[in-house]
Amino acid sequence: MNIKFKAFTLVEILVTMAISAVVMAFSYQCLTYINQYFNQTKNTQHMLSECVRLQSFLYRDFDSAEAILFEENELSIVGKKAIYQFGEFPVRIKGIVNDTFKLKVLNDRTVVGLYDSNLVHHLHLECMLLKDTLVLEFNKTYTSKIKMAYEK
Repeated sequence: MNIKFKAFTLVEILVTMAISAVVMAFSYQCLTYINQYFNQTKNTQHMLSECVRLQSFLYRDFDSAEAILFEENELSIVGKKAIYQFGEFPVRIKGIVNDTFKLKVLNDRTVVGLYDSNLVHHLHLECMLLKDTLVLEFNKTYTSKIKMAYEK
């Protein structure tokens, strides 16, 4: 009595394993590309949120400040008791709270007033955002009373 079992041959199993290995290698490569793209997107999103955060702080401080003074790479916000320092990264100091913005500042140009006044009329910041440059500009107008009070 001959009993025949239905089974796969060794060659069929080897071919199946080779095809599976190719599919798994392709899947791993796709997963690596997706992970890199996700990390790049996450970093871009983080940098954009830092830009928006810096812009909102500066806008709010410029809008509500009595006066803005500039001395040695430092902005002093009078009335809000806040200080902005522009070194490697912009830093906002208010009381015991320090906010550091992880943005590379390429260029900061501050236009101060006439007649040896330290009053800031215009702030122009250029920040590096990946391969692009983001420009932030803020203006402040003063009453003549404030201008006279801060003249040297």
